[in-house]
Amino acid sequence: MAVEPRNFRLLKELEDGEKGTGSGTYSLGIDDLDDLYLHNWNGTVLGPAQSGFENRIYSVKIYCGPNYPKEPPTVKFINKVKLDAVDRQGNVDISQIPLLIRPWSPNNQLKHIMEGLRKAMEMHEKKYKALAHGGDKKAVEFATDMLKQYDEGTVYDEYK
Repeated sequence: MAVEPRNFRLLKELEDGEKGTGSGTYSLGIDDLDDLYLHNWNGTVLGPAQSGFENRIYSVKIYCGPNYPKEPPTVKFINKVKLDAVDRQGNVDISQIPLLIRPWSPNNQLKHIMEGLRKAMEMHEKKYKALAHGGDKKAVEFATDMLKQYDEGTVYDEYK
């Protein structure tokens, strides 16, 4: 099986990002049009409705190294955001992002990272709402189940 050259792959991802294919809840684009190797990217994620992230736009910087897609890109939030997969400096731990194939696979794409970040926001909100109802057995079971699915990287029905 032939391996698609890195830049061809990234050009396809750029075209998809510019066309806005997908859910419409994120966008992707190249940071520097003079970057022939397509290393530096910008992304935005719209906060999910009915959550603490609602009506907010979160910006990320993405760096696709020379071994992308064999190796994952680095992702960093520009805005402060409280998510389990994000450290205090805004660096994203790719291994904690839902919807991605684990361990990292060349089949993962930048759009999957963006969709996964939004899904992480949804799950974060559900987790804390459930935990706030600590005495409610169903809420605690729901939170535990969501965290288990999050840890396993389960693909959710609405994203299949």
